[in-house]
Amino acid sequence: GDGARGFAEAALDATPVGGVVLAQSDSLAANLMFVTAVEGARPDVAVLARQHLREDGERTAAVLAAAAGLAPMSGAAPPWFDPAAPLASILASGQPVRWELGSDAPPAGLLIALGAPLVAVRRSSDGPDKADGGGADDLAAASAALARLFADGAADDRAARAAHANALVHLGLAAFGRGRLDAADALFAAAAEVRPGQAQALINRGEIAARRGDFAGAAALAERAAAVDGLKAGALVNAGRYRIQLAAWPAAAADLERAVVLDPERADAWALLALVDLQTERPERARERLARALALDPANADAVSLARQLEARGAPP
Repeated sequence: GDGARGFAEAALDATPVGGVVLAQSDSLAANLMFVTAVEGARPDVAVLARQHLREDGERTAAVLAAAAGLAPMSGAAPPWFDPAAPLASILASGQPVRWELGSDAPPAGLLIALGAPLVAVRRSSDGPDKADGGGADDLAAASAALARLFADGAADDRAARAAHANALVHLGLAAFGRGRLDAADALFAAAAEVRPGQAQALINRGEIAARRGDFAGAAALAERAAAVDGLKAGALVNAGRYRIQLAAWPAAAADLERAVVLDPERADAWALLALVDLQTERPERARERLARALALDPANADAVSLARQLEARGAPP
């Protein structure tokens, strides 16, 4: 279908002249690199995969040079570009920067104006941008833009559904970060409808339910997530954590024991199992499991918290 091209063209339409696009997903980065590098669209825009900026230093410099109008074969890079700190120098360059929402948030201290499929980021010291970061209406506008982008449904296009669901999840995370729980929950619910196997959407809905005190609903959502996707161990840890809040010790233990079978290296799961053991009067096993958690990750918050509780009671961890 035309979903891939539409996704790329929408991103280019949202990028000002001379802009730098910092993409992350294969769905957007590959599409944008094709239409810019192969087809020659928008030669003024530098398209970069931000997770590869440092390891692809020569390519990063060449792409920025070409977008800046420098001879691409000269070896020159824009004078502001620092290969030792590529992301920081791009963000400090004064160039318009557009960021694909993904697993990593933009660095702290930047103003963010939400959009789809890209958000505008800039330093507060760089002066006004057309989108002035964090405005009251940018979440609604981004949601509407995303809906338009996938308006044809693309029901039989699995790649389009995956891209749509991922974009909804990341927009939901942005809303969650702003404390807009109702909006975030609606976006996560939409993602799970577009792609029923979207475990991240279910996990995030569970976190919202827990924030609202609905630990039973949160556990149910986390267990649904564990049933449909590869994030099983993390979802089961979340479910166990919510069951602990309900003092549902056998159910919590069942979730957490499934988690450590799937991923024996999860310190948080071992620490929470130790907590369940303490609550169900199995102190020796609790100490063994806590010791395993601390050996795996001495800084794990769950393990450290339980060790401090034991110390306060006069019992060695």
